[in-house]
Amino acid sequence: MSTTTLIDEEQQQRQQVRSALLRHWTWLDRARLHTFHFWLFVYSLAQIFLFHYLCHRVWSFVYVFFCAIFPALVLASIVLIRYGRLEFSRKRLRWFSLISSVSFPVFLWLIHLPLISEFRVKQERIAELAFSESPILAVIPLFIYQLIVLIVGIICDSNSASSRQAIAQKLTEAIQRRDELEQLKNRQEDEWKSDITFRSDQLLLSVIPPYLTDKVSKSIFATSSAADFSKQGTTQMKLFHELHVQVHDNVSILFADIVNFTQLAAQLVAKDLVKTLNELYSKFDADAQANFEINLT
Repeated sequence: MSTTTLIDEEQQQRQQVRSALLRHWTWLDRARLHTFHFWLFVYSLAQIFLFHYLCHRVWSFVYVFFCAIFPALVLASIVLIRYGRLEFSRKRLRWFSLISSVSFPVFLWLIHLPLISEFRVKQERIAELAFSESPILAVIPLFIYQLIVLIVGIICDSNSASSRQAIAQKLTEAIQRRDELEQLKNRQEDEWKSDITFRSDQLLLSVIPPYLTDKVSKSIFATSSAADFSKQGTTQMKLFHELHVQVHDNVSILFADIVNFTQLAAQLVAKDLVKTLNELYSKFDADAQANFEINLT
């Protein structure tokens, strides 16, 4: 097998792995995005319920309208992810997901706006008492929070990367096993064809002399390959109708006739008759070989 063939097979295998991984990761990311938007929708409805029913806030049409915009966007994203065709809705899906992610902090701030406005003065007083000595301490909780988020994100990314790598490795091994099975199947077919060819040659050698075997084989192969069975119509192929004659000088032909062969065949069973004829003709062959130099007439 040449180097170019090996390179082409390796590139084809990599292309198959890449396409399979792309389909798998696309559907996996789509399922994750659908789950994320679903829980985001449930969370937004729960927040609206808690702050408007349990806290007994006064309802305002404008306030409720702005609070309902975010769940509506999330619901539209869910429907688009679940029922939309990915190749046609990819751009709109990207925009809906981006708007949902950006508007989520705004939604949280808008939900907590009544509590923030009510307790703003009290919180400012507590903050002034807590951080009157060192203003830089006010940044420490935010820094710790961002550090924790960063660590969690790195762990999640590494876990996702290892999972993707494991999937890619398993898929590569599966494709390699498939190629090995195909090669084994082709090898078995080649061995089967070689065995059939060998048996056919042996059968042909047992019927005709060896010096005619090659000619007869080529004639049969040429006739079979050149014939077009679909366009024959009523024309039939005529195999074994070619004469393969070899010229010999000073040849003597020995004719043997068995006397009372009909009575002999009637008295013996088929097995004994074949055995008797075989012994008889073997004796003829031995006598012909012994008297090869004698000109029989």
